[in-house]
Amino acid sequence: MRALYQFIRTRYVSKQFATYFFVAGFAATIDLSTLYALLETTSWHYTLAVSGGFITGTITNFLLSNLLIFSRKSSFGATFVKHFASSAVGFLANLGTVVICVELFLFPVMISKIIALGFSFMINFLLIKFYAFGDMKV
Repeated sequence: MRALYQFIRTRYVSKQFATYFFVAGFAATIDLSTLYALLETTSWHYTLAVSGGFITGTITNFLLSNLLIFSRKSSFGATFVKHFASSAVGFLANLGTVVICVELFLFPVMISKIIALGFSFMINFLLIKFYAFGDMKV
C-alpha cells in the first residue's frame, strides 16, 4: 500500500490521477444516467442495464482519457480495444459488487452501482494508464 501511495505522489502521476478523477467522475455520471434511464424506460434485468451503463461510461472515459490525460503508444483503435479490455476487469468487479449489494444486502440498484464505482476506480486507473495507453512514465 505504501508503494502505491508513493507512486501516486510523483508529480507526473499525481497530475494524471487528479485529471483522471474528474474524467472518471464524468464518465460515472454518464454510466449512472444510462443505468437509470434503462431501469426506468425498459423492462431489462438490472444486470443488463448495468452493462448498458458500463458501455456508455467506458466510451466516455476512453475519449476523455485519450484527449486529456494519456499519450497513446498505439493506434487509436488498438488503444480503444485495450481500454475496453482493461475496463472489463473493472466491470467484473463492478457487476459483482452490484449483484452482492442488491441480492445479499437488498440495496437499491442505483446505490449498489455507486458503491461499485468506488471499488473499481483505482484498478481502472492503473490498468488504463499502464496497459491501455502503455504510459509507463512515473
